[in-house]
Parts: sequence; structure tokens; C-alpha cells
Amino acid sequence: MNGCFTIEELISGYYEREFSQVESASPPHFSRRHKRRMKEILSVKAENEAGGKTYAGKVFRKPMSIRKRIIIAAVIVIFMAILTGAVSAFVSGNFGATISGDSVYITVNLDDSCPRVIENVYYLADLPGGYTEKRKVQGGKYNRNISYYDDEYNMISLSQFTRENFIMRFTVAKDMIEKTSVNGSDALCADLNSSTWPHSFVIWANDGYIFVLIGENIPSGEIVEIAEECVQRWE
Repeated sequence: MNGCFTIEELISGYYEREFSQVESASPPHFSRRHKRRMKEILSVKAENEAGGKTYAGKVFRKPMSIRKRIIIAAVIVIFMAILTGAVSAFVSGNFGATISGDSVYITVNLDDSCPRVIENVYYLADLPGGYTEKRKVQGGKYNRNISYYDDEYNMISLSQFTRENFIMRFTVAKDMIEKTSVNGSDALCADLNSSTWPHSFVIWANDGYIFVLIGENIPSGEIVEIAEECVQRWE
């Protein structure tokens, strides 16, 4: 594993992303009405400075820079998100997460060149001892699933998604999400030690598709190793 994320680190990553955009933010376009009003204000200000007079009802302050305004707005948005229990943040590479209460919604950001439908189906070329493919490829043109079981009916499930049809929700402690890699690609994994269904998962992207591998009664370290065996099926 290459590290894990706490809720504080996720919020910190969101701050870093938002404020980095401030550095490259271009000035907004002002309407003619706004420009005309600004000219009037500057004209009155110039008269005050020239005559040393103070006009009742006209108080002039140094205008706040656009950068400061954007930063303040970003802080307000983040603060309101925390109050409502939802925080969005970049997690690792192309992965994003929205945290709401006890739920974590994982998204994957891929470019427009990725396939719109599933053209190449993937499977696990090498399985742990005792596992066999019991359920053939299921799903449609936007998602596919293959399930494998051992003699005790413990399951390994491989799901394949297109970009537009992927979003995963997990009720997992925020500091349990770890970043890792699968065949050189960024990946996220976690152990979900539920009393009724202990399992782990790993999410990664390859060939423009998104993959989720779930292992029942298998720790995340082992499920990541199994994911390394995910290859294209030639039929």
C-alpha cells in the first residue's frame, strides 16, 4: 500500500485544488452597466480627493481583489459543505470522492477518448486455489460482471464499467480508503469488515474502462494482487 487518507486530508486536498485554480483565474467579464457605474464612482472619488471634501452617504473603500473574492467564496462553499455533511475532494490521480455522512461515493475521471460501450471484455486469467468461474459474463453494453466461487461459496466478483455508467457508494470509514496501484494504474482499495459480509474491494482504470474487484473474506492486500491478473478475454 502507498498510504491512506483521513477526512482531514481529503478536505486539505479539496482546498489545494480550489485555491490552485485561483492562481490561473482570469478576470470576469463586466457588463456595460457595471462599467458605467464604476466610472461614476471613480469620478466622485476623484472629485473628493481634489477638493478635500466628504460627501454624505458616499463612503469609498479600497476594492477587494478578484483573487481574494474567489478565495473567500471557496472557503464559504467548503464551510457550508462541512456543515451539511458533504465534502468533495480529489483522492488520488483520476479518482474523486464525495463524503456524505457515513457514505463515500467514488468517481473516476477519464478523458473523452474512453469507449462509450464495452467493446473488450476482461476476466481474471489466474485465480486463487479453489476458485472457479461459476457465473458467466453478465450485463449489457455499459457494464459487465463475472463471478468466481470457491468450495465454501466465497465470492470474487469482477465488474467492468464505462465511464458514464460508473459510480460506487461505500459505507466505509474515511481513513480506511487506501491508494495503491494495479498494473501501474492508480487504484483505491479498502477492507469492509462487516459482521454480516466481510470483504474488500479495489477500483482501478485500464484501457478506458473502470474495474471493481470485490473479494469475500479476502483482505485488500490479496485482492490487489488478484486484480493484477485482470486481462482482456479473447473470444
